[in-house]
Amino acid sequence: MKQLTGLFLFAMTTVGGWAEGVAVSHDLSETNKDLRTHTHEPVLCADQKYSYELLKKAESGDSTAQRNLGSCYYFGLGVEKDASKAIELLEKAAAQGDIKAQSNLGSLYLKEQKYDKAYLWFKKASDSGDAHAMNNLGSLYNAGLGVQKNEKEGFILHQKAAKQNDSCALYNLAVDYETGRGTDKNMQMAVKVFSQAASAGSPEAQYDLGIMYFDGKGVPQNNQKAFELFNMAAAQNHQKAKDILPVVKALIKSHSFTNPQQSP
Repeated sequence: MKQLTGLFLFAMTTVGGWAEGVAVSHDLSETNKDLRTHTHEPVLCADQKYSYELLKKAESGDSTAQRNLGSCYYFGLGVEKDASKAIELLEKAAAQGDIKAQSNLGSLYLKEQKYDKAYLWFKKASDSGDAHAMNNLGSLYNAGLGVQKNEKEGFILHQKAAKQNDSCALYNLAVDYETGRGTDKNMQMAVKVFSQAASAGSPEAQYDLGIMYFDGKGVPQNNQKAFELFNMAAAQNHQKAKDILPVVKALIKSHSFTNPQQSP
């Protein structure tokens, strides 16, 4: 069992009692052909409970209550799920300048692929300093969704959001540096920001940085470090990380006789 030249790993797996060779290729450059970006899900309060008091506050015009009641309808917490009602309540709160409602509303419209409306609300929340909205707005600019494509503006927005230690923005900024999206390619900066994003809890960054260590791209080749990063991403249910973990573990074990410190 050995690591082959380039990006291929030959590992032994057991299938039906028989050992067979499996060639696995993980090349980050293949992924980079597509738009790699990470956007936030709506940051709604899943622990919010529907109540008569909450309803009355929302009806009286309280923007926080309207946003929280919208969460109840979105998740079906104490009331039947109703996405349309959730959006209606969020729009009322957003119209009063509730920044969280504006950002959440943008996320909901993004999920519904209503990009013009998503752009509108992300822009409002972003202008007020919301990191989630900045990150998502940057991704709209990168893809040209709801706004004219402008990767330089996307990079600037990812930079601003990343300064608030937003994990999604850090990941997107790292991809910007790695691929030259909206800025000059800079692998040193890409590795640095991928590391920050991984530490901030981004499973996408943990996986991509693991691939870098696995392939020795931009960093010294290190299977043990790759394994640790894949393990972190897999713990957050990142499927590609879960798939590659057994392969990397098998490789490390195959080298453990000559280098005991490489055993996970």
